Amino acid sequence: MQRLSRTRCNSGMSLIELLVVCACVGILTLGSLGGLQAWRLRSQRQDGWLALQAVQRAQNDCRWRLGRYCTDWTELGLAATSPRGHFRLSLQDAAPGSYAAQAQAQGPQQQDSQCLLLRLHEDLWRSRRWAEPGPGACDLA
Repeated sequence: MQRLSRTRCNSGMSLIELLVVCACVGILTLGSLGGLQAWRLRSQRQDGWLALQAVQRAQNDCRWRLGRYCTDWTELGLAATSPRGHFRLSLQDAAPGSYAAQAQAQGPQQQDSQCLLLRLHEDLWRSRRWAEPGPGACDLA
């Protein structure tokens, strides 16, 4: 009588090994999502700064045309939100020789607790921009 022998072929991964690899990939992915969201919020701050720069350019144009700074959005010809909609813009303390503009975070951008309110103040002599940070410091650049 001849005996048949069974040989096992080990070419591949078992189900357990595959599940362990999937679990490791999942844990690594979850760990990086927090950093990715923080990076996205920081990068969207630029939307607010660019909107304030557009206000500054429009106000300089208004001052050149009319001899004074504009006091409302219709005179400026700008929308009251930033280009990507992450910030709501407002004019404050508009006078013939000075103005202040601010960009308030809205929607998902409100999760950026470090930089909720961006401000620009300009008078005839100087221009300043700053942020009113939350618990931490805000990167102005």
